[in-house]
Amino acid sequence: MRLQKYLAHRGVASRRKAEEMIREGVVCVNGKTVTEMGFLVSDQDVVTVNGRDIPQQREEKKTYAFYKPQGVISSTKDTRGRTTVTDFFDGNERLYPVGRLDYLSEGLLLVSNDGDLALKLTHPRYEHSKLYEVHTDRPLLAEEIDRLQKGVVIDGYRTQPIEIETAGKKFYRITLFEGRNRQIRKMMDLLDVKVERLLRTEVAGVKLGKLKPGEWRELTKKELDQFDQPTE
Repeated sequence: MRLQKYLAHRGVASRRKAEEMIREGVVCVNGKTVTEMGFLVSDQDVVTVNGRDIPQQREEKKTYAFYKPQGVISSTKDTRGRTTVTDFFDGNERLYPVGRLDYLSEGLLLVSNDGDLALKLTHPRYEHSKLYEVHTDRPLLAEEIDRLQKGVVIDGYRTQPIEIETAGKKFYRITLFEGRNRQIRKMMDLLDVKVERLLRTEVAGVKLGKLKPGEWRELTKKELDQFDQPTE
């Protein structure tokens, strides 16, 4: 089995994150640092990450819907000592956020130890919708809404078409179908519009529901079954 896939199967990180770890030189196999992508390993090999042994037995898969509050980092650690997503969970579980939600935004973030599920939700070849409630400092003009829905250029990339529903004078429900970093905020910046609040309420059919900031729940079997498709 390829090393990055092995790490994902053991719940260490998503496959993409595992590839980053390998490139950074923090993964060792049988005491030797491995930076080769696609390096083959078996259950007889001893694999460590940052000096920590990876258990031979695969951990039970766990995936949670978490209400990320504002001012929380979508990561497992922060060099500046800020609160991270995993600070809200039992330290005995090896969990990591699936995707990201920026520091000032709040709402639904999936947290898991299932590397295959993380791949299905974050890799560009899999399209999943994400629904946001967005409050702005001024109403959007009809032509501005039309422009955003058709796609705009941010960071040298043209965004995919999006859906915008006007829910109030300065309140919109926006559906994205890709995972660009801070996409909504950057789109609004093009219009010189300030985002006053950004709340994510749904990811790939999983809803935030009645969760409050800092609360989490385990995904139901029905929610998990929708992701039960092969990735290769």
